[in-house]
Amino acid sequence: MTGVQTCALPIFNSGMAALGNAGGTENSDYTALGDTVNFAFRIESATKEVGLDLLIGDQTFESATKNANTLLTTKHGANAPQFNPDDWFSNHMVSLKGYEKPMKVWGITFGKLRSFIENLPPL
Repeated sequence: MTGVQTCALPIFNSGMAALGNAGGTENSDYTALGDTVNFAFRIESATKEVGLDLLIGDQTFESATKNANTLLTTKHGANAPQFNPDDWFSNHMVSLKGYEKPMKVWGITFGKLRSFIENLPPL
């Protein structure tokens, strides 16, 4: 596609952010601003440090895990298989620019992520 740029960032984070057009009428750009966005870009650089393809912020990961297990229980009842993150993801403490304390993130390689997705029970 001519004139179209795409990028894939190996990060997941969630939270509040300010979204909108920034700049003047001649040079306006749609952007996202806030600590959530800054944190996401900081953990992207940490993928090299931990040697993994994908990192997920701890708060986002914990929320996704809880929601996945709730969906499984709702769909399959009390005997539903439960998602155990330690079977697939590893957690790491990483030092990030602009943050005083090391932050917990969860990581996985793309190959292992593919296997994880292929082994998910139906929702």
